[in-house]
Amino acid sequence: MKKLALILVVLFTVLFLFNTVFAQEKGYRAFGIGVNVIDYMSGAGSTIYLPINLGPSFRLEPMLGISNYAEDNDDDSEYSDTDFTIGLGIYPTIRKGDAVIYVGGRLGMIISSSEYTNSFDNTTKYSDFTFGIGPALGGEYYFSPHFSLGGEMAIMYHATTDKTEYENGNDIEDTSAGFETQSLGDMPENIIQKISELSKRYTDDTAQFLRNIIAIPSVSCKEREVVNRIKAEMHKLSYDEITIDPMGNILGRIGNGPRIIAFDAHIDTVDVGNPDLWKYDPFKGKVENDIIYGRGASDMKGGMAAITYAGKIIKELGVPDDLTIYMVGSVQEEDCDGLCWQYIVNEDKINPELVVITEPTNLNIYRGHRGRMEMEIKTSGISCHGSAPERGVNAIYKMADIVKDIENLN
Repeated sequence: MKKLALILVVLFTVLFLFNTVFAQEKGYRAFGIGVNVIDYMSGAGSTIYLPINLGPSFRLEPMLGISNYAEDNDDDSEYSDTDFTIGLGIYPTIRKGDAVIYVGGRLGMIISSSEYTNSFDNTTKYSDFTFGIGPALGGEYYFSPHFSLGGEMAIMYHATTDKTEYENGNDIEDTSAGFETQSLGDMPENIIQKISELSKRYTDDTAQFLRNIIAIPSVSCKEREVVNRIKAEMHKLSYDEITIDPMGNILGRIGNGPRIIAFDAHIDTVDVGNPDLWKYDPFKGKVENDIIYGRGASDMKGGMAAITYAGKIIKELGVPDDLTIYMVGSVQEEDCDGLCWQYIVNEDKINPELVVITEPTNLNIYRGHRGRMEMEIKTSGISCHGSAPERGVNAIYKMADIVKDIENLN
C-alpha cells in the first residue's frame, strides 16, 4: 500500500508538470482546482482535486487530501485521528459547446492513523489502509475560457487492511491467509478431544487478546476503540465477514448457511470508580496465578475473547453447510440492556434460532436467565394540615411498605 501511495504521488507530480509544460502549448484548457463536498474516500472538505485536460476528449484528476480530528474527553482520555488521501480519476470527455460531460472511474486510497490514550496513560495506536475503486460521472460548464464550475459523483468499492499497536508491543496485522475447512462427515470421531486440543493451542493467543481489549476503556457509548481492536483480531483470524452496524455492534460471521446461531458478549463496561481502590491497574490486564485482572475481564470482555477464538476453532473444524454463525460484540448493554439485540434483530435483520450469551456463570451452562422487569408504582394520599396529620393519608408511608416487600423478594 505504501508503494502504491508513492507511485500515485509521483504520477500526480508528473501529470501536473506535463500539463503545465506541454498541454498549454497544445492549446488545451489547462488545469483547475476542486474541493470535495462529501466523499467516502476522505471525509468532507479535505481533498483537493487537480483536473487536467490532456486533450479535447480526455482528462485526468489526481487528488490529494489530509484531515485531522482530535478530542479530549471528560475522563482525561485523548483521541486523535489523521487521514491522508491520494487517488486518480480517469475520464473520457464529451464536449457540447461550453458544457463538458465526463464518464470514467476513480481509484484511490486512504492511510488512516489514530491514537487513543486513556486516563492511565495507556496508549493504543490504530492504523488502516483503505483502497477504493469505482465508476464516476461528472460535468462542468465553462462561463469563460478560463473559468468553469462543475461537480462529480463516484461510487467506490473499498477494501481495508488494519494494523494496531499496543503499549505491550503486541502488533496485529491483517492477513489474507485462510484455513482449510472440512465437512461435518470428515471431522474426527472424537470431536470433543479435537476442540480441547485446539483450545489449548490458542489459550495464550486468547489471553493476550483479552489483555489487549482490557487495556482499552469502553464505558457505554464509548466503545469505538475496542470495536476497532476486535475488528483487527477478526481480520487476523480470517472471519468470512466483519460488520460494524450503525449502532456500533460488531458482528463477525463464519459460514453462510440458512440457519443462524449467534454468540454474544457485550463489550461496554461500567466505569472504574476511584482508581486508588483497585489493587491492580484496571487497564493493564495483569496476570497472576493464571488469572487476568482488569475492568471487564469477567463482565464481559473475557467472553468476547473466548468467542472470537471459538470462531477460529470452528473454521478449522469446518462449518456445516447449512449454518451461519455470528460472533457479536454488542454495545450499550450496561446502560440499555437489550437495546443492542433489539437493533440487531429489527434493523440488521439478523434473527438467530438461538443466542449463546457469554455472561460469567462459573463455567456452568444455563438455559434461559432470570430476566428483568421494570414497573412503575404509584401510591396516593390525602393532604392535610401539618398540625393534624391524623386527618390525612401519607403516600410515602404506603410506598415504604412496598419497598420493604421488594427487599423480601431477594
